[in-house]
Amino acid sequence: MKRLFSISCLIFFLLICVEPAFSDQTERKRLGIVGFQSRAQGVTQYQADIITDVLTTQLANSRTIAILERERLDEIARQQRLDLSGLVSTSTASRVGELAGVQYLLTGSVTEFSVGQKQMNIIVHQTTNEVRVTIDIRLIDTSTGEVRLAISETGTASRTTTSLIDNSGRAIIGESERGGLEASAIADASSRLAHKILALIGDEYPHVISVAADEITIDVGSTMGARKDSLYLVYADGRPLTNIHGVIIARQEIPIAVVKVRNVSTSYSTCTIVEKGGEAKNVRRGDKIRPISSAEARPFAGKLDDVRRPAASNETFEQIFGSGSTVSSTPIAEPVPLAENPTDNRIAEIARVSSATSHSAPVSTQPQQVEPVPSQLGAPAIVPQQPQQQQLRRDFNPNVSEEAKVIETYPITASQAELLIKGHNDAVSRFGRKDYRDAYRRFNRLLDDYNGNYLAAFWAGRTAERLGNKENALRLYNKALEINPNYVPAQSARDELFE
Repeated sequence: MKRLFSISCLIFFLLICVEPAFSDQTERKRLGIVGFQSRAQGVTQYQADIITDVLTTQLANSRTIAILERERLDEIARQQRLDLSGLVSTSTASRVGELAGVQYLLTGSVTEFSVGQKQMNIIVHQTTNEVRVTIDIRLIDTSTGEVRLAISETGTASRTTTSLIDNSGRAIIGESERGGLEASAIADASSRLAHKILALIGDEYPHVISVAADEITIDVGSTMGARKDSLYLVYADGRPLTNIHGVIIARQEIPIAVVKVRNVSTSYSTCTIVEKGGEAKNVRRGDKIRPISSAEARPFAGKLDDVRRPAASNETFEQIFGSGSTVSSTPIAEPVPLAENPTDNRIAEIARVSSATSHSAPVSTQPQQVEPVPSQLGAPAIVPQQPQQQQLRRDFNPNVSEEAKVIETYPITASQAELLIKGHNDAVSRFGRKDYRDAYRRFNRLLDDYNGNYLAAFWAGRTAERLGNKENALRLYNKALEINPNYVPAQSARDELFE
């Protein structure tokens, strides 16, 4: 078994693993990876190193993370007599970060590698082989010594083989047994780990890149762990979730579909819908995806056929990546009705109303009348809370300002404005530190939170200019002017692009 595992993993490693040198792109987050330890019976350190290499390869394809060569990290540890085996201490992680110039250190171990087998003899002989691989990781912030992520993922792969048997019960015609299952189980676990690391460090997510009637293409290929029959959840971002201090800590995840990989290329894969009918009627180009296990997919079975998209999720991709998308010809479904507590979805509803009205008139600083919103289950209509406008100086003109104070003039409640202002100031801080990629993502997310946010569109355009993408900058300046045609900073910035 050990020999078969070693051979199959080695082949997998030779096919996909190319470990890059440490990138000189200073805008990327810098990550050092310590070789994983073997904590499972029967797994050698050499095999654990191969699993480390598989995860390293998946992370190395990131647009936001630069990987330090493991050999370089080991060399620094030897020179400084630092122990990088086992659980790396806070002091060691901080020291390595300082010497190697990495912001994060990833350590891990292989805690399970098992092979199970079930047999059944009824006219034919059936054998089901299943491989389970469990990988534990810890992601350490070297500047603080804080463990930012400590998770475990289990990958599984199984195959049922059938053999004809003679009168004596002996198999006379059979299939191969377990070839490739080890590599599939490793890829299953490591792809989910890579996804969570990229989301945490780089705010980086894979997407749907094209949609046809019965086929969906995603920007995840073999180098990111995609394999035939891999499962992915397609989802849309819902409303922001905040802690008691008003800080956004996560976003509601609204499931759209479960898809299964049919064909795999290096950088993309084609998939089919795992639902009856198999139509991609609710999936849009730009929807986010994440890898899931078969166990995670089961609760969605039969529950996503009639799902309806949230109104605020329909323009996400165009806001971030520009136009020219390929989408299904199926009409967009109606927005999801408001929840029993209408305030939960208020920012999405306001965004929809603002988008419909702001194309024909400039943004006003006066409070607007809000129509009653029908509630669910036949209850009486609920009148939303009147937007609360903070008192501004009489000489303040939002049409010429680039400050966060502009947000206070939006037709939203004071609490919603406060959240947008906090997010805006954070994004501007990243811009000031020249972390343009992170700032760009944050400004676009603010525009996604409330698509009447012309200030965020303007700042996203300015950030796109810093990144050298004038086409995106022009699109975003036009977006700001589409929302508020009288916004002078966007007019000026757009004009300067053509000078």
